[in-house]
This record gives sequence, structure tokens and C-alpha cells, in this order.
Amino acid sequence: MPKTKSRKTWRLIQKIFYYTIPPVILVYIFMNIDINSFFTSLKNIELNYYLLALVLYPLLICVGAYRWYYLKRRMIKPDIPLSFSMNNYWIGRSVGFLAPGSIGWDIYRIIAATRKYGSLVKNTFVAVIEKFLGLTVCSLIIIVAFPFLDISSNDVINRIMIFAYIIFFSLVVFVAIGGLFSRRFEFLTKIARRVQKSLLDRLKSTRFKFSQYLKKETEEDQEIKYNFRKFIPSLPVSLILSIIIQLIASFAIYLIIRSLNYDLPYYVPLFIAPVMTFIFMLPISFGSLGIREGAYIFFYGIFGMDQEAALLLSFLTLSGALFTVLIGAIVLQVSSVRKIIE
Repeated sequence: MPKTKSRKTWRLIQKIFYYTIPPVILVYIFMNIDINSFFTSLKNIELNYYLLALVLYPLLICVGAYRWYYLKRRMIKPDIPLSFSMNNYWIGRSVGFLAPGSIGWDIYRIIAATRKYGSLVKNTFVAVIEKFLGLTVCSLIIIVAFPFLDISSNDVINRIMIFAYIIFFSLVVFVAIGGLFSRRFEFLTKIARRVQKSLLDRLKSTRFKFSQYLKKETEEDQEIKYNFRKFIPSLPVSLILSIIIQLIASFAIYLIIRSLNYDLPYYVPLFIAPVMTFIFMLPISFGSLGIREGAYIFFYGIFGMDQEAALLLSFLTLSGALFTVLIGAIVLQVSSVRKIIE
């Protein structure tokens, strides 16, 4: 009983911080910027650059949907249609936007694919693989972009580099060990079980009736080992698609920076975009609001951008993300899969 009570108290504290941190940070930011300068920057936006950047955001989702489609075909079922992946990837974007670390997006896609093709374990495994790919590529891009930055003396940037090296080589070692010894060690199965348990726990607390589509899986150990071994041959294509996603995302931000009449080199957003990915995975605010704005001001400030322009950059990149959410909502309304979340 004391454990249950303390757990509820801790969850209440988490919720309080989760919903109070964003407005507190935003209020603090607006109290410390020049509002007139902010609106002047807004009026002087070069729309041609901004609109071009806006077009790139749907392309990001399409590449991500294709990566999901490719991994499902290799690990689950070879005849899964591309249309299913595209529709549900867009819908998941809309449904799970405000969840931290895109967990709502992942949950929706796992359940949609499980309902259609079965195998909760395999679909969960694909989602985990996507996360590993994303983390690996983000770390790699940070490492590659760092030498082009003329700011190596900054302590924060140097610590980010160390963190990126640790993440990258840890994931490489993990994949190597998993690929070579998955028949001998049970750690992959244990990880998959923990992820699945966490997923089911989250589903119990959601208002969506996802759980009615889930069936108890059998032979979990064999599925996990089979999936991991089958993932290795698909690694090159999956990595390339993950790299393309990061390159497009950073180029869209670069275009928005140009729309604000700043001439930062492309390597700056190329370096900062994956850093932001790591930050936005932290479950400390809904939709990363507040955290996003503070991070943009801090990191782009290191490279000479004033607070007002960095804040506007944050809002404009958020508008790109909201554009994809709007498209996902439209797909949801016209699609027959809407009943999945009724």
C-alpha cells in the first residue's frame, strides 16, 4: 500500500511538472526578449525561403513512412502495402504529436500494424529498431559536423561531442553483440519484454480502445532472435533513410534561418538538429513546448543568433511540424482506419 501511494504521488508530481514547465519557461523567455525586435523579425521574413522549407516537412514524413514500410516488409510480412504504411504513419503523426519522445506516434503505429497483420512483438521490435537507428544517425551526424564548426572551445559543445561518441559507439557495439550472439544471450528478449510491458501499461491509461486489438503472443524468444538477425541485412538501407531524414530536417531549418536574413552555414543546423532530437525525447513537457524555445535560444545563441530571432526560428520550425500534424489529421478524417482510435 505505501508503495502504491508513493507511486501515485510521484506520478502526480510528474504531471504537475509536465504541465507547468512549458508555460513557466515561455513566460520567462518573453519577459527577457525585446518584443518589438521579435515582431520586426517576423515582418521581415523572406517568404520564399520559408515556404520552401515548409514543403520539406511533408517530405520528411514520407521518408519516415517508407523506412517503416521497408522494415516491416523485411521483418514482418513481405506483402505489406506501402499505402498502409503511409496512411498510418501520417495518422500517427497527428495522434501522437503532443506525447514526449513521439511515444504516442509509436504506440499508434504499433497497434495499427498489430491489428492489421498481428504480431505485437515484431511490430514493437520494429519501433525499437527505428529508435536505435535515429539515435545512431543523430550521434553520427553530430560527430561528422563538429569539425566544421569554428567553436570547439565551447564547453557545452565539447560535452555534446563526448555524449555523441558514447551513444554512437555504444549502439554500434550493441548491434554487433546482438547480431553475433543473439542465440546465446537472452538480453535482447528481456529488453523486448520490458518494452512490450511498458507499451501495454501505457495503453491501459489511454482513452483510446487500442487494447481490444491486442492478442497474447507466443514464442516470443524465437521471434525476437529471428527479427534481430533479419534486421542486419536491412541495416544499410535503413541507415541511409535515417540519414536522409536528418539531412532534410536540417536543410529545412537552414532555409528558415535564411528566411530570417541570417547567413549561418548549413553545418550549424546540421549539428544542432540532432542535438534537439535528443532533447525533445526527454519526457518533461507536452510537445516539447517551452523546452524547444529555450533550447533554440541557447544553442543558436552560441552561433551568434539573437534571442528574438532564435525564438522566432523555434516557432517557425514548430509551424512546419504542425503542418504535418494538420495533414495527418486530414488523412485521419478521410481514412477508414479512423475507427482504430474511436
